[in-house]
Amino acid sequence: MDPPVILIQDWSDGTPVTELYICGENELKLENVYKQIARLRKIPGRGHLKATTARHGRGTVPRLFPCTRAWADDFFQCVAYIVDYLADFFAHDTVEMQSIWFHFLDQLQDIKTELPHKSWQGAVPFCDHSHEFGYYWDSSLALMNKVLLCSAHNAMAQVNLPSTVPEITGINTGKYKAGLSKWQQFLLNHSPGFSVSPEDRVYYQNRIEEEGLTMEQHLPTGALAIIQKHTNRAHSFAVKLAQSTAESSEEGSNDRAAEILAEFDANSIDFMNPRYYTTIDGRTQLIQQMHPKGPQADTPMRPREPLDEDAESEKPTFQMLNEHLARLKRSEGFKNLRENNEFEMWTVTSSIDNDGKGLAEVVEGYHDMFDEWAFEGDDGL
Repeated sequence: MDPPVILIQDWSDGTPVTELYICGENELKLENVYKQIARLRKIPGRGHLKATTARHGRGTVPRLFPCTRAWADDFFQCVAYIVDYLADFFAHDTVEMQSIWFHFLDQLQDIKTELPHKSWQGAVPFCDHSHEFGYYWDSSLALMNKVLLCSAHNAMAQVNLPSTVPEITGINTGKYKAGLSKWQQFLLNHSPGFSVSPEDRVYYQNRIEEEGLTMEQHLPTGALAIIQKHTNRAHSFAVKLAQSTAESSEEGSNDRAAEILAEFDANSIDFMNPRYYTTIDGRTQLIQQMHPKGPQADTPMRPREPLDEDAESEKPTFQMLNEHLARLKRSEGFKNLRENNEFEMWTVTSSIDNDGKGLAEVVEGYHDMFDEWAFEGDDGL
């Protein structure tokens, strides 16, 4: 018989804070875990580089102070706490507490990236245990993902932290947040996984600041590729409809065909210029084109050249498989309309409310395109 899961919570501030977790011999105290992670940056033994004067007194060179074995043991003890939490307590905890533990994991990721373990940087000194440390870190992340994916209550949860050496592939995901899917990093309000500072976001036209309560998302290049494909497909439907209308014998058919294309273009997505739209539920939405100033540590990027173009890799990644299938289907990838090789993105700002507009009012005349449930009630909601 499995031991019971016991969560000791403090309700004094309204929102319950789980302070102690107990499951058999597995016992975690939130305060202790927090303090141990926080002290990893402060205690002696953390590896770092220090600028020292060169031998001939000209300039400075980086001097390596490697991680001690005791510090590395403390680091992976904190990792073990998170694995224990995910295995025994995650499915029973509140969403707020789950986010705190994922934040702990983000903190460990930040600490790890600060270590002198960048063996691929050539002249920069690094710890002898860099590869071993990276292997155990990646293995820990893989274990966390397996634990989460085996949970019936959280089958879609994933850790989603970048691997040890993201630069080698030519792909950089930016500063992803643990516990969110790849799309959630961008599509949740304020795009939590998109950490490029506002001053490092280059807008092609002056940024329009929206007043009042709004939600903001930053769509990556992959999302733009999907939108572009669906827009092109819809345009081809509009062209076919216009052609069939023009070929009919009805009076004024040519004028109506021209109106169809003009109406489509007037309401279609503008990939080059900022533009306001009305969403299907009546909210005002503004799309502004931009790209992150790069390259920087947290700037998302995509490879300049195809990955494994000859399909010789024995262990292809999902990205390699995706590109290879696209070549077999003779499918063209997303083309940057400005042809500047930047990581194209959109900033999408939406109003919180729908200004009193009901759903039926917004899509009047298009009822056949949607299910009946969308139009129940007097206000169309």
